[in-house]
Amino acid sequence: MKESRASNFELLRIILILFVLALHYNSPYRHGAFSYIESAPLFNKFFLYSIEALALGAVNTFLCISGYFLSERKSVNVRKVVYLFTVLIAYNALSYLALSIGSGNFTLKNFFLSASPVNYYAWLYGATYLLAPFLNLVFRHTSNKGLNTFIGIAVILFSIVPTLSDFCLPSLFNTKASFSAVSLYGNGNGYTLVNFVLLYYIGGYIAHQKACLKPIPAALCYILCTAVICAMMFIDHSRAISYCNIFAIMQAISLFLLFKNIHFNSRIVNSIARSVWGIFIIHTFFVTLFVHAYPFTPAVSGAIPQLLTHFTVCIASTFLCALLWDKVCSLLLRPVNALFDRVKILNREISVSAL
Repeated sequence: MKESRASNFELLRIILILFVLALHYNSPYRHGAFSYIESAPLFNKFFLYSIEALALGAVNTFLCISGYFLSERKSVNVRKVVYLFTVLIAYNALSYLALSIGSGNFTLKNFFLSASPVNYYAWLYGATYLLAPFLNLVFRHTSNKGLNTFIGIAVILFSIVPTLSDFCLPSLFNTKASFSAVSLYGNGNGYTLVNFVLLYYIGGYIAHQKACLKPIPAALCYILCTAVICAMMFIDHSRAISYCNIFAIMQAISLFLLFKNIHFNSRIVNSIARSVWGIFIIHTFFVTLFVHAYPFTPAVSGAIPQLLTHFTVCIASTFLCALLWDKVCSLLLRPVNALFDRVKILNREISVSAL
C-alpha cells in the first residue's frame, strides 16, 4: 500500500527542485551565468544574485522535510537508498549514451565512468537516511529542555560558528583566521554530513515540538533572510553561498514552516513531485544542451528583458524535459525495480531495538 502524500509538502518539493535548477543555472562550476557576471550590468547582477539568494536554502529545506517525516521512525528500509542509486546510475548511463550517440564519441571506459554514482547529495542523504533510526534516539530519550539545548548547541557549532569563521572574519575583517567544529580543513560550505544531520534534526525538532509560525511571519522571515544573503553576496559572493550559513538555515526553516501551514490535496502535484529525484539527477544534462543552444554571454551582458527571457526559457524547458524524461525512464526501470523488490538483501530493514 502506497503512503499517502501531503500535497503542501509535495508542492514545496517541486518549488525546491526549481530552486536547484536556478542555482545550477548560475553555477560557475557548470559554466553558468556567474561565469560571465563580471561583465554584467548592475541590474542584471542584482537579478542573478537575488535568484541565487532566493534559492540558496533549497537543499537545506529538503533535509528539513526528511527530518520532519522520519524523526519518529524506529526503522528504515535499505530499498529506499537502493532506489536512489538505481535511478542515479541508470540516468547517468542513459544521458551518456544519448550524448555519445549524437556526437559519435562512445567509448566503453567513458560509459562506465559516466554511469558511476558520483553525486554528493545521493551519498550524504543516503547516509543520513540509513542513520535515521539511530539519530531518532535523541528524540525518543531526551526531554524537551534537553532537546532545546541539543538543537541550540548544534546550531551554534555547525552554523553560527561557520558563518562567523567563513564569512564574517575573512570578508569584513580581512583575516584568514578560520575555525571549525566540522573538520581540520574547515566547514565545507555545508556540503557535509554534519550539515545534513543538523537540518535533519531541525526538521525532527519542528515535528516533535509542534513548532509553528503563521504564514505572514514565516514569509517575512524568508524574505528577510533572502535579502541578507543577497547583501552578503555583494560583499563576498563565494563565501556567502554556503549551505551552513545561518541565514540559509533560517531561510529553510521559515520556508518549511510556511508550507507546513498550507493544507490541500492534488493528484497532479503529487504525480509531478514523484519525479523530483529523477529531475535532480538528469537536469544538468538538459541545462548543458540548452546552454549550448542559447549561450549565456549575450543574455548576461545584455538588457534585463533578454536575461529574464533566457532564464525563464532555460529553467522551464529544463524542468519540463527532465520531468518527461523521468516519467518515460520510470516505465523503463519498472522491471529492474520489480526484480530488486524480490531480492531480500536489498529490502533489509535497519532498526533500533528497545533496551
